Amino acid sequence: MTLPVFETPRLTLRAITEHDADALHEAYGDAVAMRHWDHPPSRDVSQTAERIRGSAEADPRWHGMWAIQTHAGRFAGAINYHAHNESHRRLALGWIVVPSCWRQGLMTEAAPPVISHCFTQLKVHRIEARIEPDNISSRRLAAKARLHRGRHAARLALRRGRVPQHRDVQFAPAGVDDVSVRALVLSEQRSRPC
Repeated sequence: MTLPVFETPRLTLRAITEHDADALHEAYGDAVAMRHWDHPPSRDVSQTAERIRGSAEADPRWHGMWAIQTHAGRFAGAINYHAHNESHRRLALGWIVVPSCWRQGLMTEAAPPVISHCFTQLKVHRIEARIEPDNISSRRLAAKARLHRGRHAARLALRRGRVPQHRDVQFAPAGVDDVSVRALVLSEQRSRPC
């Protein structure tokens, strides 16, 4: 199984390769861009290339990473799924945009085909994205994806084809550091007849 290529009005999403290391290092080597990640910034382009190599060599049943490129050829960032648990039918989603492409709505455009791929091809029922409470850009992305945006990180069930209702949201208690509680969760559930 190889990662599919996705085309959107402004972007091409394709499997990331080591040739993307220089461009991705603009984000991976930037302390501000990496401040919400679990890993520190890359020391140099070779460390970024090593991280890409790990993603590119991973079995796409468990992990996949797309390079996000504008139709003009500019590298804009990356989006990935990881921690795929087939038995629980869930995985996690992560993304990063190079600082020179911030605030252009590119990830809002890139995320939907990846989310759709995860639901339809990987057959997951739930997608998690860890969003730190002070990560305003990712919280805005979640809101644009019609997810509830509150003062605290939330666990949210999103049923396809409808806007989540208040009862779908369970806010994490203050002071809880469990990553799974702070995760934002997209759930695909069977549609109920009206």
